[in-house]
Amino acid sequence: MMRLVASLERLDPNRKAAWGDWMLGHLEAGRHEGVAGWCMARLGARVPFSGAVHNVVEPDVAEGWLERLNRLSWKKEPGAAYAAAHIARRTDDRLRDVGLHSRTQTAQRLSKFGFDDLAPMVREVVHLEAAAEARFAGDSLPPGLVLAGEE
Repeated sequence: MMRLVASLERLDPNRKAAWGDWMLGHLEAGRHEGVAGWCMARLGARVPFSGAVHNVVEPDVAEGWLERLNRLSWKKEPGAAYAAAHIARRTDDRLRDVGLHSRTQTAQRLSKFGFDDLAPMVREVVHLEAAAEARFAGDSLPPGLVLAGEE
């Protein structure tokens, strides 16, 4: 259910904000079912995968989420770092980008905890490579599901 909601990019930004607060509460409580980080990345994305940019959550909502994500242990929950990177992702669109302080703090924390593959998208405008785009789109098997012969 969480993945479905996160994939609905055309949701009203206020509904996305409510869902994001709920999912972030799951991350903070340690009840993340392994997908809450990915869901937060999709809900708070500054660059939607296929939806319109007017459906992204407001930058002040995204900054509030970043503050909460930055208080989590990224070693225990690497999905929080993934979410923070996509929420702080730089677009050079002043109506979508979070503030410079939030981006700088997130980029520094990503580097500090070894997420060097994610930090560039926060520091500068970058286009995702095919593998990163597929991960963002969620085109993979749910955690724990293995197809026969893939072990």
